[in-house]
Amino acid sequence: MSEAPLQQTSRAERFALLLESLLLWAALGAALGMAGWLLALGPGIHSFVLANSALPHWRTGLMISIVASAFTMAGLGLLRWYFPQRDLTVFQRAAVRLSPLACAAFLPLIFNWTLWTGHEAAALCLIALAGLAAEFTVRKSLEAGPVLLPIALRERLQNFKSRLALATWIAPLLVGAGIAYYAVVFSLATVRNEYRLVTKDFDLGIENNLIWNAIHWGPLFKSSPLGGPDSVHTGMHQTFFAYIIGIPYRLYPHPEFLLVFQTLLVAFAAVPLFLWARTKIGPWAAALLALAYLFYPPVHGANLYDFHYQPLAPFFVWTALLLYERGKFGWAAFVTLLAFSLREDMSLMMVFIAGYLYFSRQRRVAGLALGAVSMLVFIVQKGIIMPRFLNGEEAFIHQYAQMVAPGEKGFSSVVKTFLFNPAFTLDKLLDKNKGIFALQIFAPLIFIPFRSWIGVLLLLPIFFFNFLSTDYWPLTQISFQYTVYASMFVFIAIGHLWWRSQDLVKTRAMQAGLLLAMASASVCFGGLVQHTTAKGGWEAMQLKLTDRDRQRHEEFYTLVNEIPALVPVAAASWLGPHLSSRPNCYTLRQWLSDTEFIVYEQGWLRDNERETIRRYLEGGAFGLEEKRGSFYLLKRGADPSRNGDVLASLR
Repeated sequence: MSEAPLQQTSRAERFALLLESLLLWAALGAALGMAGWLLALGPGIHSFVLANSALPHWRTGLMISIVASAFTMAGLGLLRWYFPQRDLTVFQRAAVRLSPLACAAFLPLIFNWTLWTGHEAAALCLIALAGLAAEFTVRKSLEAGPVLLPIALRERLQNFKSRLALATWIAPLLVGAGIAYYAVVFSLATVRNEYRLVTKDFDLGIENNLIWNAIHWGPLFKSSPLGGPDSVHTGMHQTFFAYIIGIPYRLYPHPEFLLVFQTLLVAFAAVPLFLWARTKIGPWAAALLALAYLFYPPVHGANLYDFHYQPLAPFFVWTALLLYERGKFGWAAFVTLLAFSLREDMSLMMVFIAGYLYFSRQRRVAGLALGAVSMLVFIVQKGIIMPRFLNGEEAFIHQYAQMVAPGEKGFSSVVKTFLFNPAFTLDKLLDKNKGIFALQIFAPLIFIPFRSWIGVLLLLPIFFFNFLSTDYWPLTQISFQYTVYASMFVFIAIGHLWWRSQDLVKTRAMQAGLLLAMASASVCFGGLVQHTTAKGGWEAMQLKLTDRDRQRHEEFYTLVNEIPALVPVAAASWLGPHLSSRPNCYTLRQWLSDTEFIVYEQGWLRDNERETIRRYLEGGAFGLEEKRGSFYLLKRGADPSRNGDVLASLR
């Protein structure tokens, strides 16, 4: 009598296992069926996904595809892994082993970049779900163990894996190929932006004029587009690195040099990242990390938006980290100084690198020393030197205006609001645009940086610099340079987590999820795979030049080639960078008395620029020198008889 319950229990367990296994096989088939149906829709996928518009036979076809594939897959599983041996454990393990195939249902959606313009949040949620699903299923698959291949074939595969593991030279070769491809694509893209006349005086004109004046021994940080012949950048930014760039800049003193220089440093930042990670997680995982950086859409947006010093920072910050960890303290100190020279906020970024060195127990003494020096440099520059040039005010506090309490001023008030008024802070954080920005930053990474407390520590810069902003939306857009406060640290956080992980299977699964999420995010929003959706500032990436682009370029340069090289010029925003390689190039946002020439394009003017041009023309001191296409050249002392027509064209 004691055997009957045992037999009944055994049958019940076998039935439950059989049912569970059949459901797993059916789910795999359903996922493949849905993927096949979505692919078969072709262009119809747009109306189906975005407008929920579908012909009746489409929905019927979807149901038939899912059901038929589910039954087919379950039947194939039964025939291959159950009936030959009637071993339910093998039948189940085979389904688990193949479980990553379930991610196929996501693929037609997350790799179709044409679907998601204006629907970024939905796309990023799908990308994150797909990456997390890949991580989960790959982990389960690896834990299930090999059940699919014959022993002989399995041995051959193992031998191939062993040989691949020994061929470590392939990993740096892949990284090198990625760097070269990135450098070519983005050098071409940024230079063509300049050719198309879509770069701006704020900021490319400012930075180019500053470096041009630097190599011609002008006043420290002189940049005339900021405010006139005596304006200097000292109170806004401390960019001593401009004088280092000036050395090779002499070879070609034009904005295009800065755009290519920036792209090369962004690309070659993958080298110290790879070298740092290789000693911790091996060459293949390090190559994945470096390539993920190169394909990361926020990196692309920062690179595409004119020229700035933040995108240069990862190269120096990661090089310094690598040197500190290897005990090369002299070289590390030198590279740290270069990082400090980029901008005043880079010293604060090095504080977080110091924190990583200390808390990761790599170089605790070096971390303490670096942290103390970096914080001192930041306080002196940002808190003492720079306010002296702004009448005691702190630059860019307007970007956090609502976090500054009435009657207070400066970033200290922002910190106090964050610490002592968390309800107000939370209200400012819960913003739709910031939510999309968070997905753009973290969805391609399947939120890996949040999985360790050191990773959370390294996310503090983007939290304080980006998410606490209130009145400056570029800080929460991936098409501006401010994404560097994330990209500089998230890959360190990921590499650290993989290094400290004690579970190799879990780490491999995480890498698979990252690979899928990053690949799909780069396809949809990056600029390396397709060149349509990535943006730099306000401008969409565009590699091809149209006939109109060439015509505008020719008309503009035919006009401005008549301007003497060193005379003061005032130009509209989109034209300023092209005229900024001279002592004084002004914007049309203000009226300046020593301007000799004015250049603008009809139809591409802001309201304040129109008012400035009217002021120059109505006094009669300027007249129309020449017009080419839609471009106007006004000259001091030229015949003002046509000024009425020019003024009429401004309306």
